[in-house]
Amino acid sequence: MTEQSKEKVINYLAYLEKTFQAKHLKKTRKQGVSQLLKYMEEKNISDFKQLPPCFTLYFKDYLEKQGLTKSTRKSYLERVRLFLFYLADEKYIDKNVLATPEKEFHPYFYQYFTFLEKEKDCSGNALENKKSGLKRFMLYVHEKNITDFNCFDLRYAADLKEYFKTHRFNEKTIRNRINRVKLFFKYLENKGLIRVNPFVQTSQKQYPDLFESCLNNHLRYMRVKNDKNIKHREFGVTQFYDYLLDKGDESLIINYGQAEDYKSYLAEIKNCDGNFYHRSTINLKIGYLKSFYSYLQKKGIVYANPFEEIMSIKKTSHLPKNIAKEDEADKLFSALPLLNEMDLIVYLACEVLYSCGLRVSEVERIKKEDILFKKGLLKVIDIKTKVERLVPVNDYCLDLLRCYLKNVHPHLKAGFFLFPQYTGSTSFMGLLNRNISRACLKAKVKKLTTHSFRHSMATHMLNRGAALREVQAILGHKKIRTTELYTRVSKEDLKQALKKNHPRERLLYYESESDKSKTDLPSIPKSKPVQRKYHKKESVRLG
Repeated sequence: MTEQSKEKVINYLAYLEKTFQAKHLKKTRKQGVSQLLKYMEEKNISDFKQLPPCFTLYFKDYLEKQGLTKSTRKSYLERVRLFLFYLADEKYIDKNVLATPEKEFHPYFYQYFTFLEKEKDCSGNALENKKSGLKRFMLYVHEKNITDFNCFDLRYAADLKEYFKTHRFNEKTIRNRINRVKLFFKYLENKGLIRVNPFVQTSQKQYPDLFESCLNNHLRYMRVKNDKNIKHREFGVTQFYDYLLDKGDESLIINYGQAEDYKSYLAEIKNCDGNFYHRSTINLKIGYLKSFYSYLQKKGIVYANPFEEIMSIKKTSHLPKNIAKEDEADKLFSALPLLNEMDLIVYLACEVLYSCGLRVSEVERIKKEDILFKKGLLKVIDIKTKVERLVPVNDYCLDLLRCYLKNVHPHLKAGFFLFPQYTGSTSFMGLLNRNISRACLKAKVKKLTTHSFRHSMATHMLNRGAALREVQAILGHKKIRTTELYTRVSKEDLKQALKKNHPRERLLYYESESDKSKTDLPSIPKSKPVQRKYHKKESVRLG
């Protein structure tokens, strides 16, 4: 280290002695400087003037490789920043050391960040999350000396995941950072700055012209019918044709046996996450091929549809999860705070969800005109069928709505909607789920979500004697089979019902200690063990 750098360190330590009287503040700041000096020794940096721009990113990467805890890394990074601020005030180093100018890494980053700042939906926390997700990728680009993003291919994309794993990120963090990088490459592709997006998986096989023309015409036909799963449909058909090519068959004309073999093949392979396909996923893929071959049959390319006779796999029907009991619902509502306008919005939304059995997307789209106070009804547009239905509302919820529209709603920027419309990273469902999870912890009940109110409302009404058709009309189910799901009970409930109601089980089931004297159990005499006599067999010699 040069003599000027040593003098700056000595002056900074003297400055700490004069400024801070507390010993722990002096100690922590000295530890931050010592970590910086260790970093400079490892990197053979002799002077502070040689520190590169965006140094804080490199130092953060250095601390993560050491395996320190998150709080320790954060404290060290903060102390080093304060020391560098001291050097910048002394005009010994440039302020670019503390900044993160994206132009230093690549001008494309600077263009992308300016685009995010101008975007309406990306603001506040969403902007910071997208920027922080790309900072680690910026360091990766700098380490690999990538100047042309057209050279970034699938090998780099796979290597990037391993790079994130070496920094001890968990799977969820790695997935989020990869998604940020995907959005960055999507921006470059839309602007024409790169030729191919490396994160979009395109098949490298050259398909015959007949198959490509049939597939494109089929997808165009499905777009006319407003199908939203075009990408999944295309992947399902190309996956099947890749299976045929691997078998050495390029013809689209197959029989029922080949279709059945492909169905069993889907049940044996794994997806990109390393898991087997779910039954519903296999049924979807078979359904895509049914519609594709029915299209080919209409055009006269094939004689028959082999997938038409394939039976779909039966789905295992499970009980709805996270159904709250009646006392748990009361505890949850009492645990919801009522301190500001946001708390009132959350409380009223939960009350509407529970009293009417609606979905979150349906509650979000309720307008002021949809509330019929005189009739005690609520107009709701079903999010799945797009059909309007009338749902009854109880008097308590109507009183809350009147109070909300009179006192709270005029101060909100909600317009003609009942609740404000949230855009960007803050969704209405996310806002409700966060507050509900906090209330569950406070009330000490099991974790519930916004959709739990719908399940709980239907279950509680059926338990109290409501007719199945009435609950079906309130929930807006097309088929009564969907509503019948709430009539099923768990195995524990069946055991309790057997113990309480069966005439033989009641002899051994007592609700209280005083009931034991009422039942006289017969005394069973103990039988004595039977003593058996064993005789030794005499050995017989032959000959």
